[in-house]
Amino acid sequence: MIIPYSKIVGLPIADLQNERNIGSVREVIFNPECDVVGFMLRPVLWELQSNKIVTSDAVLSLNRDGLSIGKDEDVADVSEMVRLKGIFSHRLFGVNQKVVSRSGEQIGTVYDYFIESTTFAITKFCVRNLWRERIIPIKEIIGFETNKIIIKDNDSTIDASETVPESAVAVE
Repeated sequence: MIIPYSKIVGLPIADLQNERNIGSVREVIFNPECDVVGFMLRPVLWELQSNKIVTSDAVLSLNRDGLSIGKDEDVADVSEMVRLKGIFSHRLFGVNQKVVSRSGEQIGTVYDYFIESTTFAITKFCVRNLWRERIIPIKEIIGFETNKIIIKDNDSTIDASETVPESAVAVE
């Protein structure tokens, strides 16, 4: 199932072992290969620190109803996650990142993206500027810089008004 980022943020995170809601998704973090590596947690209990993360390895399921983990020990402090330090320094959060072509043309700003719920791979970015909305397939991305996504120069982006992915699920 493909789920838009905009529908993932705010989803509840369930600890199945203790049968309780431990919080909700505050942010989705991905690496330069466009694989989701973690979900920032907005805790339910005020005494918990807000710099907690659930890595994608700990997620048992992600669907339109929420994100499930096996036990509350699967939640870690961001400072303990060595492999995430580089990702945080590049600010790869997707939404509100500028998108430019290799030649420097300003394409727009990311306002949403699609995540495959079983592999946690990002499949497409939704980008808009004042005049146009586009869907940028992952294969068009060359690389990332701080707060910037660089795509190929050819115009192989898809006008967002023309299509919606077949496997996209309307989540309400």
